[in-house]
Amino acid sequence: MGRRQSIATIKKFFVVLCVLGACVSAEAFEFEEYQWGSTMSQVEETARLLGKKLLPSSGERFVSYVDTILDEDCRVVLEFTPRTKVLASIKISWVDKNVGEDVKQLLVSKYGEYVQPNVFVEEYYWYGGTQYDSIMLNYDYAGTQLVYFGGRFQQQYEREFKELIDREKARF
Repeated sequence: MGRRQSIATIKKFFVVLCVLGACVSAEAFEFEEYQWGSTMSQVEETARLLGKKLLPSSGERFVSYVDTILDEDCRVVLEFTPRTKVLASIKISWVDKNVGEDVKQLLVSKYGEYVQPNVFVEEYYWYGGTQYDSIMLNYDYAGTQLVYFGGRFQQQYEREFKELIDREKARF
């Protein structure tokens, strides 16, 4: 009886570890430590406090670093609005397209069902109901990309980008 209880306890412990591992994995790419609308210097400071080494390719509209998420190397790019320079989206890119299915399952478990505009393309969207206005996941031969859009700040990004394009068109 003692041996059976020990085995049962070990099995329960293993199940709990697996469940906790799934939760940690799902939370690993939530990026809740960054706040939408933060300035570039605020985001850079947060990233440094998290131990991230910023890539030199970061520029006036991007902050980026290499990370390991879901046990796979990836690049995280935090993108800012063109004119006002506030955080509007977070993009995570993996070279391996096989990560996409794992990410999709984790997002389904956290946010529910997705919208897939084209059944022939591995591209999925989750809208509203979370701190993110929308989430986009796509994966194909080129890899996996997950993008979180920051609600009104993403809309601000789109307005400012359109203004830039319109200004450039007017020059020609």
